[in-house]
Amino acid sequence: MILQFVAQYSTGRIRYTQTSFLELETATEVHRIDLVGKYSWGLKRGTGGQLAYHTEHPLLWGFNAPHTSLYMNARPMQADVGALLVELKQELNGLAGEWQDRVRGSWHPWWRRIVAHNLAGGQGLLLDTVPVFAADAAARVCARHGVATYLFPQVSGRLAPRPEPYVLLLVGTNYVVAQDFVVSTLCGAWAK
Repeated sequence: MILQFVAQYSTGRIRYTQTSFLELETATEVHRIDLVGKYSWGLKRGTGGQLAYHTEHPLLWGFNAPHTSLYMNARPMQADVGALLVELKQELNGLAGEWQDRVRGSWHPWWRRIVAHNLAGGQGLLLDTVPVFAADAAARVCARHGVATYLFPQVSGRLAPRPEPYVLLLVGTNYVVAQDFVVSTLCGAWAK
């Protein structure tokens, strides 16, 4: 149903938000969108823009992809920790794309999960619970710096893909990650 809604209404403005729903004003009507299984959001009342619905998106990789953690076996004494940290951040931010700066204040951005203080000690956890592809990319960066790494577990059972994958609704720069969205029309836009 949300696919048809986004196809019919290309833009909208957030009129009201609540924990489990939002009211979206389009050119002709006001709609209530129930957020089923909402997990993460960044919604600001009075803002809006282009509507989009995604089942595949960089923001969803932290929810729907298999996860693992990246550990360091050892760091050579000659490895430049500062340069390694900068390159790791660049690599992970590059994978996150524009979302690296747009999602703040939430635990789920996997691109921010570098355990930097362990780099100084040369061993231990380096990336905590990230998608496997991100851990693999970080391991390649570490290998270029002479840092030995390993994944544990290979694919976490705790954060393996969920039976109900998460989806994304965008309203301009606002976003909601949930398991589903249910749309109902409240009234015509003239009835404000």
